[in-house]
Amino acid sequence: MANVVAHAAPQRRQFASLMASVAMVAGVGMGPLLAGVIAHYCPNPIHTVFRIEIVILSLALIALFCQKNLKLGVGAFLPRIPTVPQKNIEVVILGVAFFGPGLTSTSFILSLGPKLIESILRANNSLIAGCMAFSMFSVAVAVQFLARRVSNHQVFATSGLSTACSMLCVWLALVGEPPLWLVAFALLAGAVRG
Repeated sequence: MANVVAHAAPQRRQFASLMASVAMVAGVGMGPLLAGVIAHYCPNPIHTVFRIEIVILSLALIALFCQKNLKLGVGAFLPRIPTVPQKNIEVVILGVAFFGPGLTSTSFILSLGPKLIESILRANNSLIAGCMAFSMFSVAVAVQFLARRVSNHQVFATSGLSTACSMLCVWLALVGEPPLWLVAFALLAGAVRG
């Protein structure tokens, strides 16, 4: 993502940052959905996944070989370590502090969501788990577009409130309330991540 921003024109860096983030989150959301569809509808999902992966990697290899061989620079390689301007350090620290719980919440859904669905709905359905994960990341993408219009402090306050509400929802889902709380947890976790 940093590489996309670094190669953007100065006046397009904010848009490049948004697009890089949206592309990453959308890609992460598509994975569980496609995995759920394949696991639900294909008789031999493991072989199907690896066949699809071989095709995708082959296409990427062909695209790589079709690229022109451009010499990017001369001289010794000097790694560039990203830095944060002094005026933005507070925002970056707050961003990390509020993004961490969102990342943890979405990781919780990705890793334990199928087991929670099985225990709460009494059904082992990978398609439901994939759709829930996809919905979570779709909310994260939508929130990124909405967050452009508000101040950083409003984003952090909303993120903190959404984190607290998502934890309440997962607790309500686990104590035997309707499964709707599990879906609410996933959507709020996606909002926090976004």
